[in-house]
Amino acid sequence: MIEAGARTISSGGIDTMPPLSGPGFLVTGESAGMVNMQRHKGIHLAMKSGILAAETLFEALLHDDFSDVRLKGYSERFRNSWAYEELHAARNYRNAFDKGLYAGLVQAGLQLSFPGLSLKKNQISLPGLDPIPVPGIKKRTTASPVIPEFRADGRLTFSKEQSLYHSGTMHEENQPCHLRLRAEDIAEICLKTCTVEFANPCQHFCPAGVYEITGNPVPALRLNPSNCLHCKTCEVADPYAVITWTAPEGGGGPGYKLS
Repeated sequence: MIEAGARTISSGGIDTMPPLSGPGFLVTGESAGMVNMQRHKGIHLAMKSGILAAETLFEALLHDDFSDVRLKGYSERFRNSWAYEELHAARNYRNAFDKGLYAGLVQAGLQLSFPGLSLKKNQISLPGLDPIPVPGIKKRTTASPVIPEFRADGRLTFSKEQSLYHSGTMHEENQPCHLRLRAEDIAEICLKTCTVEFANPCQHFCPAGVYEITGNPVPALRLNPSNCLHCKTCEVADPYAVITWTAPEGGGGPGYKLS
């Protein structure tokens, strides 16, 4: 390993995109979920959506009209562009792997041969494979199974601590915490409701170990904001949306130098 880092990207594709326009706003790029997971790229789509948004705003300026109806022209421009065609063709690729690697390889392979193929809509069935649902967060109905402890070999796989060290992240220890949670949310949601329904996933989805549940017999939520990699996974993946990620002091964060 030379360097390490983490980023949260939108992987749901065109079926999970939000409305592209509304009262006084247009949404472009990854904020709108414009990422092609087949190619693992989105910069070209962000640039195209920015151009389409600029054209829409220029037209609004000419007519001195920034109404919702006028701004909806952005959605129409996008739908008539090659960006929409590209995302539509790749719309099922990410979901194909919900059933596992091998099932995903078969279904993704079919979609590469037949771009945009929807296995569910076209009633195509393969032995042992079911139509793929849109992924979502599900509450626990039974106790969580015991997950074997993962041990990194330090050569091909690495622990969170090893990756964090190679990220070069740094924050001033005395700066205000940039990860905000209300005290009542911690007490009622994090340490009660979330513990029962989701077993506190923040302990696991954070690649930097920022969130820890400590204390016995009285549990407590401990934050390590100086570890933060600025990936914003917590704000996106938190099932209750009680974590607010704010910008930390300038100059802090991962120290990417080679990439």
